[in-house]
Amino acid sequence: MAGDAVSNLRLHPAAPLSVYRSGGRSRPALIARISDADDRLTAVELTYLETNGLLAAGLRLARKTVGQVPPGAAVRLSPAAENMLVGEGVVTTLSAMDRFGLPGWALMAANNLAVWSPPACVRRVLIAADRGEAGEAAASRLRRRLVRDGLDVEASWPDPPFGDWNEVAVAATSQKGERGR
Repeated sequence: MAGDAVSNLRLHPAAPLSVYRSGGRSRPALIARISDADDRLTAVELTYLETNGLLAAGLRLARKTVGQVPPGAAVRLSPAAENMLVGEGVVTTLSAMDRFGLPGWALMAANNLAVWSPPACVRRVLIAADRGEAGEAAASRLRRRLVRDGLDVEASWPDPPFGDWNEVAVAATSQKGERGR
């Protein structure tokens, strides 16, 4: 299951909400393969969805990680490339990849973004940063370290009031829909 977005993301039509209760409730879920620096599977993230594909509402946990997420682990949404993008969550990274036209990896959380080390082939990194104290600090920390390592690095934050690049994409889609009415 290694390699690219097609193999690292799956849709499960009825993922159990609890693995500890047989015959319990289920929901559609996006399942993301999380791998270490050597592309070994270490965990999966389940993002529960409504039947229309939106993030599930009314659940105690709409997102779960099963397994270990070692420092620098990622959901590889495309193969490593000379120019690439990194972001925190899977959905916001996919939105940023679409917006900026770059291949990318989701690093799962601000603390993990800060410690990521790119593959040897990478020369330029765009950090699709989340707004907020943790996201901004992590992006700045990663940028400083990668620049010290000789890479060309840019960090890009969404304009307020947006907190991440998926919020920007959702707003743009909503505006297009309103204009088309």
